[in-house]
Amino acid sequence: MTVACSVLEELEEAFENSFQKPQIYKDSWVTGYNEFGEGRTLPEVYEGILLDEGYTEEVEHTECWGARLSANGFMDCTEWTLFWSEEEAAEYLMDMWLVG
Repeated sequence: MTVACSVLEELEEAFENSFQKPQIYKDSWVTGYNEFGEGRTLPEVYEGILLDEGYTEEVEHTECWGARLSANGFMDCTEWTLFWSEEEAAEYLMDMWLVG
């Protein structure tokens, strides 16, 4: 078993009974910033939403891994955070959202 596999298995097990579940995807992402310097990141196919919401100051395009927690069937989710590897994304979710 590789290290990457064990991190992903550990993540799945850790969130097994959680309302929000981890989502990790490799995709093309777009990050836009508003006039106050606040940023928002979405999959690139939703670039129009960022622009419509005023995130037009500095628009950056990146191909990498995105991670967040989401409650399937609900609108509850955390913001997307980007990483260069799937393992980094899994470790981030473990470190940031699991307490104890």
